[in-house]
Amino acid sequence: MINVSGHLRNERRTTGFADYSSPLSINCCGMQIFKTKDYSQNRSAGRVDYQLIYIHKGAGHYYLNKEWKALGAGNILLFQPQEPQTYSYFAKDHPEIYWIHFTGYDCKNIIKKYNLHNFYIGTPPVKNPFPRDYHGITTEKDILGRCCFKQFSSNTCYHSPGTSTDSFSFRK
Repeated sequence: MINVSGHLRNERRTTGFADYSSPLSINCCGMQIFKTKDYSQNRSAGRVDYQLIYIHKGAGHYYLNKEWKALGAGNILLFQPQEPQTYSYFAKDHPEIYWIHFTGYDCKNIIKKYNLHNFYIGTPPVKNPFPRDYHGITTEKDILGRCCFKQFSSNTCYHSPGTSTDSFSFRK
């Protein structure tokens, strides 16, 4: 497994972090490629933050609405706070997954504005919306200098250069 991730805090919690001091804050994000080992996650009580998953290549297996679904490349999932998150990745499916956990006082409005739904969202409106930005998020020092919604929602938010990494501005 190749696992590249970045975290806002030195402390890590399996339940995540809720922070309502800003409209949108990225707790952590990453990219995983499963080449030789399988991986399973079972957060039956979910987390306190949101999770957005983009399947770039291969497939992932998700327990959604009381049934297992295999979702292939190009699909996006959104888990809201306290929603169960149960999923598996099998090396034989060659999955390459990008994920992001985020929080903030305006997340519900952003999600509503762009008609994002719980669980399975479907394929994105543009081809390969996340990999370039996700790669930048996971490998650059300014992990919060980018926002997963940038590509997906036509510049919903942006980071102002020269400001602290958790300072975002929102466009109307």
